[in-house]
Amino acid sequence: MGLTYSVEEKISSGSFGVVLRVKREDPACPLLAAKVFEEEEWTSMSDSEEETTMSPTSLRELSFMQLVSKLEAPNTVRVLDFDFSVGDYLALVIYMPLYMEDLSSAIDSERLDAKARFAVSCDVIRALQFLHSCRPAISHRDIKPENVLLDLHDRGCLTDFSFACFSSTEPIPYVSPKKRNKKKRRRTARQVSESPPGSSDPRHSGIIGTATYIAPEILSGAFPHPSGDAWALGVLLLELYDNDRLAADTDEDALKILRKERSRLDKRFLLQRIIAGFLKEDPVERLTVPSAAESLMLAGILEGGGGGHPAGTPSCGFEIPSIEISQETQDICRKLKTVVRETPVAAEVYRTSAPDMDRRVLAIIAAKMYEHRPRSDEGMALDLGVDVEALENGQEDLLRRRSGNLLIQIVQEAPLPSTPLHKSH
Repeated sequence: MGLTYSVEEKISSGSFGVVLRVKREDPACPLLAAKVFEEEEWTSMSDSEEETTMSPTSLRELSFMQLVSKLEAPNTVRVLDFDFSVGDYLALVIYMPLYMEDLSSAIDSERLDAKARFAVSCDVIRALQFLHSCRPAISHRDIKPENVLLDLHDRGCLTDFSFACFSSTEPIPYVSPKKRNKKKRRRTARQVSESPPGSSDPRHSGIIGTATYIAPEILSGAFPHPSGDAWALGVLLLELYDNDRLAADTDEDALKILRKERSRLDKRFLLQRIIAGFLKEDPVERLTVPSAAESLMLAGILEGGGGGHPAGTPSCGFEIPSIEISQETQDICRKLKTVVRETPVAAEVYRTSAPDMDRRVLAIIAAKMYEHRPRSDEGMALDLGVDVEALENGQEDLLRRRSGNLLIQIVQEAPLPSTPLHKSH
């Protein structure tokens, strides 16, 4: 921070806020994109100081983007700077490279030829290969054309980490779509991600992601898993291959169309085999993204190991000494049914930063940050007997104490290899 930025124009807007084109006092990189989280609430602390409450969504995006930037993850959008105001906007601002357009617009305009679309397919596979090969694995959880940005050379970069989380790589049970609650099936396409988790908006079912790209097991209530990204990637690659968007208004319609499309794919061709593998409804049988990347590398199509990591090796392994987790923290996280070991670790580290805060509150915040639980804050607070107002106050207090950069500091201080603490039923 410290550079001066001026707003040129608004590029787009969404439920989070707006994306601006900005100019900065740096001739080496004068034009950037600025993502402004307008939902942030500000409180005046004094005549000369202001602080933001920072929502979990914006904090998670900033933290994961900083993490993938630090790891030099290939084909992912980098954080260049961040601040808490730009122009007339008073909110969290993340500065990123300026891209030409998103993949959704490119598909709608049909301007990409077959070779360019195949190259973008490889770019997204490479990005997810890196994230899923991390230990702990990172699930993006909102793979769709709108979240792939294209540069001047039409190379794809994955963006929007507001739903990202660390996740277990343990196999998850498959539940047939017939067993789902019908209310969950009749959601309108591309609406789910427009409402924040725990929102009172009737369109929001508590499931994280964007309709028509959500894997069947996620709709059935499964915890976050890299296989969910693989399914969404299969839908995206199918749209790229056909150069057309999926014509579905609900998850149920999308599943019917995808079953039909999967059956017509010609298994003689590698990319079509990969798409069919990603679209297997049983997550245990579904092709993983690292396996797909390996097939492309063996065929001489995909270069391996971007970001300085040799092909076939994990992208990152957090080799930082662990801390001792108290029995009380373990018990609370077990009651919350946390699924990655980083959650109790984070809860324990949070406690060292805020020893006066309720450990139950800290555990709930850790679960939201590390797992992005599909349940609301209120539901978890009710289970643990925590007052919702106390939870909200505690979250704001903790985020301020951590200087607005909660997750990345915990990752640097005390992460452990991903092992389930408690498996969900």
